[in-house]
Amino acid sequence: MPYQLSTFQLPDGRRCARLDWTGVITGEEADAALAEGEPGGSVQGLPLLAIGYKMTGMTPEARAIFSSARRSSFDNKMGLVIANPVLRVMSNFVLRVRRNDKQRLFKTEEEAVAWLMEKGPS
Repeated sequence: MPYQLSTFQLPDGRRCARLDWTGVITGEEADAALAEGEPGGSVQGLPLLAIGYKMTGMTPEARAIFSSARRSSFDNKMGLVIANPVLRVMSNFVLRVRRNDKQRLFKTEEEAVAWLMEKGPS
C-alpha cells in the first residue's frame, strides 16, 4: 500500500494524524485514505499532516477523488508536504479547486506542523 497512516502528538499536546505517501497514488488508495478521515474513520476529527516526500505520482482517478465534493467531508486542518515541484503544482491545483482554507501545501514538515498548531479552526 503506498501510504501509511499513524498518529502522533503535536508539540502543543494535541493528537494529529500523519499520512505518509509513497509511489503513485491510485484512485483506490485515495478513496481508502479519505475514508480514514470521514465520519467513522480511524482518524476522524484529527488534524492531518500528509507527507509526500516519496510520492512519485497520482493517477487521474486519484486526482478526481481528491478534487471531488467528498473531500469537503474532511473539515479539519490538513498540512500537505511535497518537495517534488511537478507534484507540488498538481497538488496546488487540487487544493485550489477545493478552495478550502483549512488545507495548505508546504515545502517542509516543520512549516506544516507550525501551521497545524496555529490557533483557529482545526
